Amino acid sequence: MTGIEHPTPLSQISQFEKQNNTISVNIFGYEEGEIYPLYITKKTFCHHVNMLNLKENNKSHYILINNFSRFLSRTKKYREEHLFCYLCLQGFTDKCKLERHKADCGKFDFQKITLPKEGEDLEFKEYAKTARIAFVIYADFECLTRKVDTCHPNPNMSSTTTY
Repeated sequence: MTGIEHPTPLSQISQFEKQNNTISVNIFGYEEGEIYPLYITKKTFCHHVNMLNLKENNKSHYILINNFSRFLSRTKKYREEHLFCYLCLQGFTDKCKLERHKADCGKFDFQKITLPKEGEDLEFKEYAKTARIAFVIYADFECLTRKVDTCHPNPNMSSTTTY
């Protein structure tokens, strides 16, 4: 803990991990009924700890999360325990799905997902981030189809016409 303040600010968590190279730490925040990542470790070591950072006024307090899956299952109102991605807090029912998700999610830094409230309109405003396309082709391939010769369908039954 040499050179690290008490209580430890988020900016010094990586320093703590470097000085204690067998301990990895994830820190999550809680605000207005939502949990979101504040600090996610780059490497998971044999002693991994998940902490919840609660803030009130100018004071903060760390709370140990013993079972991360159970903790988020209750806050996200899942009926059974799920495996969660630390970066986006998305829940998965099996480990294979989580590992496939981590391959894509790991390309980005951790994030807080904010969905619009029910009835709220969405509008795209980031036109500067769009890509200009040199040309566009619209093709209607249905005009090239030909009917296949078959017997006439029974009008009393549903049928499919093959092309």
